[in-house]
Amino acid sequence: VSMEHLAARPSSALRALHRSRPGCLWTPVRQLARRTVAEQSHLRSGERSDSADTRGWREVRHDFLDDDETPFDRGLLERLKRSGYATGYSQKSACWRKRGDADGQYLGCGLDGDFPMSGGLPEVAIVGQSNSGKSSLLNSFLGSLGGDGIAPVSSKAGWTAYLSFFRLSAELRGSTEPRFVLVDMPGYGDAVADSAMRRRWRHAIRSYMRDRKELLSVLVLVDAERGLEPEDTDMVRRLVTRGTPHNVVLTKCDLLTPLQLAKCHHLVVHELGELGSDSAVDTNLPMVSVHTGVGVHELWERLLVGVSEWTENQGISID
Repeated sequence: VSMEHLAARPSSALRALHRSRPGCLWTPVRQLARRTVAEQSHLRSGERSDSADTRGWREVRHDFLDDDETPFDRGLLERLKRSGYATGYSQKSACWRKRGDADGQYLGCGLDGDFPMSGGLPEVAIVGQSNSGKSSLLNSFLGSLGGDGIAPVSSKAGWTAYLSFFRLSAELRGSTEPRFVLVDMPGYGDAVADSAMRRRWRHAIRSYMRDRKELLSVLVLVDAERGLEPEDTDMVRRLVTRGTPHNVVLTKCDLLTPLQLAKCHHLVVHELGELGSDSAVDTNLPMVSVHTGVGVHELWERLLVGVSEWTENQGISID
């Protein structure tokens, strides 16, 4: 597939590349991004800026999602049209924010193995690209959907420089107690840090996931506009190889139409299936928007159910 073909018809060219040489997709896309990226991006207030490569990938991905030949699940599309994804507003999330039944406490941070203790609570780690919304998702769990919250968010990609630990409490069965520790990790991909610091991040993340006994599950955040990128694929492959429980979560879903989101969901599930990820078994991947709150409450409840089941299996009282 020539660069001219890729530039003229990105979606059909991407599909041809997938069929002929699956491993070679990223290089020509990066080349195309440098040539065709738009100068203006659709940043919202407080949202991090992307690199030229990332914005170019978004443009190509949008063309792919707009292609009539891209498959999707019609049942999922109908559900998305009836939900807050079509209106950009979630009544359930709005009521949950007013109720304020979740609370968080900062425990500390670490990078070279000097991690704070979780106090016997299970840990859920959040990983993803530098601009996938990890810190924003943590804040949204606590009812802060506007960018402010317990975890700092900056306009600079790569602002999270350490593994930060937060103890989250919530009401469950009439009792409000600490339920689990959420670990906010540095993002991979584009960042303001130098190459040496990014290597330290990779080493710290891999060491934590390999050695941390308290780790219960990993949330892999994937920007719905960008889909699975090579770094995401590498992370999922490592989790599958080690047998680490994980879930893939699509973020920034308010930036796509319901039809685009249904196509993105179908493609990501298909790619996860090829990687052997258990997330592909779940044909309803979590989809959230911390900007509108859609899907946040459902993901939070899903986490609480998983933590509750683990606690009961360990024979620990949660009441």
